[in-house]
Amino acid sequence: MVVFLRTLLAAALLIEGCALKEEQAADNLEVRQLMNEHSQDAKICFDLAVERNPSIVGGQIKIRADQDTNGRFQDIRLIDGFPGSGPIFECLQKKIAAWTSKPFLTNGSTDFVWTFRDRMQLFSSQEIQNTMKAHENDFVECYDQAARTTKDLGNGKVQFEFLVRPDGEVTHFHQLAGFRGSQQITECLKPKAAEWKFPPKEGPSTLKWAFNFYGKN
Repeated sequence: MVVFLRTLLAAALLIEGCALKEEQAADNLEVRQLMNEHSQDAKICFDLAVERNPSIVGGQIKIRADQDTNGRFQDIRLIDGFPGSGPIFECLQKKIAAWTSKPFLTNGSTDFVWTFRDRMQLFSSQEIQNTMKAHENDFVECYDQAARTTKDLGNGKVQFEFLVRPDGEVTHFHQLAGFRGSQQITECLKPKAAEWKFPPKEGPSTLKWAFNFYGKN
């Protein structure tokens, strides 16, 4: 009798375990479908954050939320992120709070995980070279202009950084490092850079470019 009861209990636990796995699989599928349905929300939040802080590169972010009996999400918190991901979380937190889905079969919290691609890898080195080489005259013209108005203008390498929007337009053009008087060159280049056009991509990219300026004397 004892052996029979133990066997019966083991069978019941096995059935319960199989049922739980099926419920978890169904919930995981529901989460994936929910994330696909709202994939544009994640892209919008990432792009907005990059517009405000071009130094954001990318990475993985994990957000955990509880679901109420009506299928809405609450107690939405950040579990893991990357440098600069705070504003992305705050944006997604508001959007997830507006999502609804059918109540999950299993109790507990739900994790939403997004991986935002390293924006430095959206452009190939050849694409960057081709675009920047096409605008070399802009750099030369701005150096010559600064040389005419700035006494003792230095020369050498200047490191620039800028944001390329998904449509290929350039914004947030600024200087990272340079030489005496190079900031005037940068100010001259800003309006010119706004007219540059890179190939359109699926997201924004932060690019760096160095140019060597040589004096005429």
